[in-house]
Formats: sequence, C-alpha cells, structure tokens
Amino acid sequence: MSQTIFLGGRTHPITVSDEGYEAIVALVTAQRVCTNGCAYTADNPMVTENTCLSCLVNRQSYLRFVGPLGDPDEDGYQQFKFLTEKGNVYLTSTRSDYAAQQDSYQTLVHWGFGVPAVYRPPRGEEVKLYPHSWTVYGNLFSSVVVIEKSYDQKHPATFLSYTNGTFRELTKRDADMKRLLEEATDILEESKGEDGSYQYEGTSSNRIRDSWVYEVVSLIAAAVYDVKVRLTASLKTEQSTDQEAIAS
Repeated sequence: MSQTIFLGGRTHPITVSDEGYEAIVALVTAQRVCTNGCAYTADNPMVTENTCLSCLVNRQSYLRFVGPLGDPDEDGYQQFKFLTEKGNVYLTSTRSDYAAQQDSYQTLVHWGFGVPAVYRPPRGEEVKLYPHSWTVYGNLFSSVVVIEKSYDQKHPATFLSYTNGTFRELTKRDADMKRLLEEATDILEESKGEDGSYQYEGTSSNRIRDSWVYEVVSLIAAAVYDVKVRLTASLKTEQSTDQEAIAS
C-alpha cells in the first residue's frame, strides 16, 4: 500500500509507502510550529490550526485561557475554552484556523445554567432545541438569566435559567411569569422622558425593548431566587442545630 503527499504546494504529488508516510507524519508532528514560528509546548499548545496559545491571546487580548474542552474528537482535533471578563465563553479548535468564537451554549454550561434540549410549542409537536444560537440576557455572575432561542423561522422560546441547572419557560401563559414580565415592564415605564423616549443602561428608544424587559426580569428573578436560597439554608441550619440539641 502507498500514500500520496505534496511538498511545497499541490503541483507535484509524491507517492510513499505506508511506513514512510507514518515516519513523515511523526517528523512533521515533532517539528510543527505556529505561523509565527513559536514552538508548541505543554504551556503553549496549538489552539487553532497553526496558531499557538500565546499568539492567539496576543491577537484577542480580552480572552483568558481556561484549557481544553473535553477530549479530542474522533479525528484527533481538540477544542479549547477561553473566558472574557463578563464571563462569556469563547472556543477554538485545532480543526480550523478561525479566531476564538463566542459560544452562548458553552457559556451557560460553564456557569451551571439550565438549558432545555426540547420544547413543546403551544400548538404543535415537541421540537429539539439544538445547542447553537442561544441568546442570553442578564448577568452571568448572577443566579438567574433569561435565555432565548428560535425553534422555527418565526417563533422564539424564552426561559428563566437558574444556576442550579433548572429552567422555566418565560411566557404570559404562566400566571407567575406574566406578573414578572408586567413588573419588569412597569419598572421600565418609569424611565419615560418628556420627549416620550425610554432609557435603559445608557440606551434610548421610543419603545420598551424586549431585551430590556428580559434584563430586568433576570434581575428581579435573581433577587427572589437568592432570598429563597438563603432562607432555605438558614432553615436547614436551624433544624440541624435543634436536632443536635435534642440528641445531646
């Protein structure tokens, strides 16, 4: 058996034995460097095709290296994870030479937020919610964010997502969620100026934007969730103390 390789271009193919091909692969792997000539090491791995960690971080200086994401795929290519100051996850792969790209799904997974895999619309059959293209509203360092994804060409599915790995659909069909949406809208209504425009986080608009509502919803929901967590922890502590007192 034999293999065909090319050196210095694809004009003149070279046929070598399988043993020779394996030797060439081993030699190339051992001598491989990034496009800037940097050697690959354990501390400076190849994070995209032909780019080392130090060179990529120099180009995308807002990223902090986290490490490999999972194991290499079936072809031996590895993904790597990076974080921004705001907590967003960026990914690279040795399969391509693309710059690090933001990944909302891996961001949610990194911080422990629940992400639904399926959704049943009000009218229709259950649909899959694939990992790509989630939109996130809120502070990733809080306990609750709002996440949204279109399940067809026209309609989005929106959820409250919690750091305990759970989620709940954010819809006006749910009485509790309807009140939450109305409360957030009422808060934003108070920002209306004399010119009729609304203000939020330094942005002005002639209407209250859905994204603003979701941001405020996440703030309210996080505050309520955090109080419930603290009360539950306090109650468990008191019960434990009481049981210890009885036992003694």
